Amino acid sequence: MAIQLGSTPLDFVVMLPRDADFVTALVSDDDWPAGVTIEMAFFATLAAVESEQPDVAWTATITGPRAEWNEDVDAVQQVLDAEATIVRVYYHDGTAKLLWGRGKTKVV
Repeated sequence: MAIQLGSTPLDFVVMLPRDADFVTALVSDDDWPAGVTIEMAFFATLAAVESEQPDVAWTATITGPRAEWNEDVDAVQQVLDAEATIVRVYYHDGTAKLLWGRGKTKVV
């Protein structure tokens, strides 16, 4: 018999445009719970990841079932200037901070 508890964070790539805004969304089947925040955090080093000190972090705007990031070109440039190529997506519900995804940036 095997029991599996929890899940592995999803792997992904964040496509960052040069000289343009970054727009994306996570869409849930239902409205996101009140008080939830979803953060996309960018790190330049593994040491920064381990200490949970991002070089740049973007918080999604949550409306109903949509969690959206609408980051302007200056916010994108901050990530590029920091050479923050490691990305994590965190879900905060007021009591827990859950790692939902981990990945890398790719400049397009």
